[in-house]
Order: sequence, then C-alpha cells, then structure tokens
Amino acid sequence: GNNKVLLETSYHSVTENRPAFHPTGNQYNEKLITMQLDKFDTEEIKAVLKLRNDKNQNLLHYAPNNLLMLKYCDDEEIVQYFANAFDGSYYTQLFGYIEDHSDELTEQLLAVRNTNSGDGLLPLVIKRQFKKPMYRWILNIVSALDEAKRRAYLAARNHNGETVLHTVVTSATFPKDLDDFLAIYPSAEFIQECLLSTDNLGRTPMEYAVSSSRHAIAHNLWCRTKRIEDKLKLLNVYGVEKSAYWSKYNFNEWLTDALTIDMKPGQFIQDVELLIEPFRFAAMCNDLQCINVILSKIDPKQPAQILKFVTTKLASRNNECCVHFAVKCKFIAAIESLFNLITHNIKDYDLVSNILFNQEVIFNVRQETPLVQASKAGKNDVVDFLLSLIPKKADKIKFIEMEYRMDLGLSSYQKDGGRYKTTTPIIETIRAYNKLSATKNLMKYYDKKSISSLLKYKNNRDQSIYHAFGYFETIEYFEQTFKIPFGYKQFTTPDCNGSTMFLKFINNQKAMEWMFSKCSKPEEQLQMIYMMTQNDQNAFDLVYSWGGGRHTIV
Repeated sequence: GNNKVLLETSYHSVTENRPAFHPTGNQYNEKLITMQLDKFDTEEIKAVLKLRNDKNQNLLHYAPNNLLMLKYCDDEEIVQYFANAFDGSYYTQLFGYIEDHSDELTEQLLAVRNTNSGDGLLPLVIKRQFKKPMYRWILNIVSALDEAKRRAYLAARNHNGETVLHTVVTSATFPKDLDDFLAIYPSAEFIQECLLSTDNLGRTPMEYAVSSSRHAIAHNLWCRTKRIEDKLKLLNVYGVEKSAYWSKYNFNEWLTDALTIDMKPGQFIQDVELLIEPFRFAAMCNDLQCINVILSKIDPKQPAQILKFVTTKLASRNNECCVHFAVKCKFIAAIESLFNLITHNIKDYDLVSNILFNQEVIFNVRQETPLVQASKAGKNDVVDFLLSLIPKKADKIKFIEMEYRMDLGLSSYQKDGGRYKTTTPIIETIRAYNKLSATKNLMKYYDKKSISSLLKYKNNRDQSIYHAFGYFETIEYFEQTFKIPFGYKQFTTPDCNGSTMFLKFINNQKAMEWMFSKCSKPEEQLQMIYMMTQNDQNAFDLVYSWGGGRHTIV
C-alpha cells in the first residue's frame, strides 16, 4: 500500500504531472531508483515503467544507465527507447545491449521510428555516427534485406518527408562515402527515383547538399542523374537563391555542358517550364553563354512553347516570369535575346499589348513591372530598350506611368489604416536614393505638355509628385529643366496623414532655407512650421535637436 505515494504527482513539478519516483531534474540516483522499484512486484514494474509525464517521458528517460531496468521491458519497448535515445546522448550506452541482441531484434530495429522526428534507425545513426562502427552495423542489417524490403526501407520518409538519401548527403563529405552508401540500393532505377524525391517543402537531396555546402556531393548527385529533364528538375530548387552559389558550385557550367554535350544538335526540351528556373540562375550570374544555350533548347517552330517559357510565372520567385529575370542581368543582351526569341519566330506578334501592357504577365507579386525594377536599379540601357519597343510616344508615357500597388507592411496598416499605396515607375524612380541619372533617363520622354499628367497625379494616399521628392538635387533638376512650380501651395499640401513636402525635408537645412525663400509672405513661413499632422506633430516636433534644422526654423 505504501507504494501508492510513489505514483502521486510530486508537488514541485505539478506542471509536468511527474510521478514522485521520477527523479527531479538531473538528480539521477541509480541506487534510489532501484530501491523504489523494489516496492513494486514484477507485473507492477512493467506498468510503472510505462507511466509518462506531460513531456512524454518515462522512467527510462531519467535513468539511461540503469540497464537492469531493461529486463522489465519487452523487445519492442527496448528498441523504441533506443531510437528515442538519439534525441540525447545516452544511445551509446544502450548500443552494446542492442548489438549483442541484434539477431533477435532485427525485425523491431527495422520497424522502429523515432517518436519526435519519425526517422528510422539508419538515418538516426547517419546523423550521429556516420562512418563509425554503429553505422557499419546498421548498414549491414539493411543490406541483408531482400530487394523489396530494402527498397521500402530506403524509400521511407520521416515527419518532414525526408528519405534516407536526404540525410546522408548532409553527412557525407567525400563522393566515395556516398558511393559506398548507394551501393546498398537495389537498382540504378531506384537511385534515380530517390534523387528526384522531395520532402514536404519540395526540396530534393541535391538542394540539401547545396544548403549544407557539400559541393562534391552535389556534383556527384548531378552526374548520377541520367536524363536531362531530371537534371533540370534538380536545378529547380528554392534554396539556391544567391548568385554566389553559381561561382561556388558552377551550376552554369554543369547546365551548359548538359545542354550542349548530353543533347544532340536540334534536340529540344519539351517541358519548357523546367528551363525557367535555370534561366533565372543564368541571369543572376550574368552568364550570357548559359542564357543563349537555354534559349536554343526551345523549339522555334512551336510558338506556344516559346510564349509559355517567356510568360509563365514562378510562385516561389515572387510570381515573376522570365521578363523580370532578364532585366536583372547586368547585360542588356539578356532581355534582347529573350524578346528576339519571340519576334524572330512568331510572325506579327504584338509584344506591346500581349506582354508589356498585359498586367497578368508584367506584374509580380508586388505589382512591380520590369521597367520599375530596371529603373530603380539604374539600368538605363534596359529602360531605353523596353521603351524602344513601344512605337507611340503617348504609349511610352502610359507605360512609364502605369500604376501599381506597393505593400507598406503591417506596421503601416496598424498606424494609419492603409497597408497599400499606389504608385508609378516614374514616381518610385524619383523617390529612390541616388538615382538622379535614372530619373533623368525617364524624364527625357516627357515634354512641357506631357509632364502635366505627372503633375496632376495623386495616389490613394493623396500623395503627388511633390511628396515623392526626397533629395534636393532632384528638386533642382525639375525646377531648372521643366520649370515646374514650387511654392507655398506645393510645400504645404498634405497627404492622408497630414505630412507635407516641407515636413519631409525638415532635417535638410539647405532645402528648408530654399523653401522659406520661395514663400512670398512671412505668414506663409510660419504656417508651414505650425502645420499639424494627423499625429498632432509640427516642424518643432519632427526636427532633430542637433544640426542646423532647429536653428533655421527659429
């Protein structure tokens, strides 16, 4: 009867519902636990060992060295405890017992899965004991299986959808290690299936190798992949984001060789969507040779395939298409070659209507057009090329002023109720830092008549071109070149938050002095200073305490 007190939840650990005989924290005492277990008979001990707290931990978790308790567990419980022990470090203390009894435990060893990760014993050992005796031990057990069972075991997935191959490519350092492991696979066809297997996030073993900086392993996987379409699938990975991967892993060289050497002249890729991600890679790396090789593998006699390649968007890449990718290349030849693929092979195709002014094609997830991206990046040659495709001057202005929606983030939504603002390429170029040359390049398409539409523009937040000015040099350019008006009215026109052009330049002493000089009356100067925003702030609240701004206001 006294042993009931040992089953009660201890007072100080009530949040875990831990029985009293579970040691507190790391205070493990083998003698104490053995003495407590002596209070129960054999059948009761089996039940007691299965008692778990709220963290799914039983007594074995607190007493990993007490192998005497294993005699109270059946084979399945012992093997399950061994698999779960890989979450810590005490699996090594149990390995001796497991190895000695591996003949009679083989069935349980192959069926067991770690409770937390869902990994089988082979991937668990690979992660902790790769190329060590424990690894050779479990590898021999798996190798002894017949072909069907071995295939099923190697194809099994954990909770993240990872196969054993996903695990081994992150642990192997040398190609020979991978070769030795793949030797247990039942067939070459099965290896090809596993090379293309993806986890729950769509990542292949190739991407795991790349993310783990396993260059030699990634190249080994690439060379093992036989079909060119399958190699392209390996390159359609989300994790390879930066162009630095190209110089490190030479993906462009691998791809160029595969498309030129492995394919016969005049042979084309039927599934052109597989070429979109490699095209993005090549554009990011500014590799024109690779770009041209990719474009040469699209059948010029199939217009539908050409347009599918050019206009298909990748949801994983901000919903952008090849037109967006091409303008990010530092060479204008990338976008020229892409559009030449259309104009040289599709007769009388209207690029302007079907692509440049087609919002379904030209808008990415942020509704940015390639013109916006090129202009903000200061790529004037790309901007000029895109505008040269539009024959009419009025349509050029329309393209420059094509309105799109910009996401300002949740903080803006919480602050003033407007998460989005509408804007245009020319407005954002004017707003961009140190992009006066890009602004001048776009403004050369305007004259005194067409600039009126720019001066009249207001977005959904009541902001005009005057709210876009952020740098005094840009203001001087517009005043001297286009003679647009600057005065008290323009300086004090508020947007939806009550912010004005004057308040935007409140900490630019040169700009403030210039604005004060444009006022015709002293009263106008004072009104500019005391105008309040929606947050009840005026110039004195917003000006820095240091610098000459406050002195200029005073």
